[in-house]
Amino acid sequence: MDYELLRRFERQKLQFYKNAALPRKSSRVLEFARNLCSDLSLPSVVLHSGLQLLDRVGQFIDIEDSMVSTMAAVCTFIGSKVEMNPEEIPCVRKFLPAVGNGNLIAEDFRSLEVNVLRVLEWSTVSATPAHFLPSFVRKQPLLDALVGQSRGAGRGSFVDTTLLVLAEEVGGARLNSLPSEISSVVFHLMLTEALPHLNASEIVEEVTGYSVERDLQECRRQLVDRTRVWDLLKSKLPKNISPRSTLNLVHEERN
Repeated sequence: MDYELLRRFERQKLQFYKNAALPRKSSRVLEFARNLCSDLSLPSVVLHSGLQLLDRVGQFIDIEDSMVSTMAAVCTFIGSKVEMNPEEIPCVRKFLPAVGNGNLIAEDFRSLEVNVLRVLEWSTVSATPAHFLPSFVRKQPLLDALVGQSRGAGRGSFVDTTLLVLAEEVGGARLNSLPSEISSVVFHLMLTEALPHLNASEIVEEVTGYSVERDLQECRRQLVDRTRVWDLLKSKLPKNISPRSTLNLVHEERN
């Protein structure tokens, strides 16, 4: 999706991103949504779009505890329609076994979908770190390995792990910067860690339009000082997977 369109959407939803005082609904269903997307082979961006749609719905209606997982599945389905090609979108029936103890019928699921769309006023675009960070990283060729799959069976890439950690922190109301800001700071930290010989701040400004010193200091304080997200991220990485080790692995294979 177009970068400027996503930035414009962020500005339109500024209150949603900035005013997160309490944990969001997504904090309770992250593992459920992750497993659902894994079972249906949905891309990471669908997972994060669905979680954000759920949180936006939670702004306007009180979602009962017994319905949170079902609503997360509905929002994931909507997210798949936004983020995937029509021929790739799973049909409703593939979502049903995961919700309502398997007793929910397709008609009820579609009714919930329409209700969610009405609450959202049919605005289904999302702007999440999953929309920004992978594209930032891909613009620095030496970091390609961090977007691809690691060697471990069933393990996601460094970026996938990063996005899950960020989703957990955003859902827990511990991060309230814009997704593009969060992604830019993480991109800067990755560059600093993996490619210390480069001017990370210059690359970030060229790729994202943000000046690290002028625009991103508050977000950096959230990520590094207040929440220790960067430390948390590194502690959750699969064994032997880090920017340096992944890059070394790629260089060894090329040589």
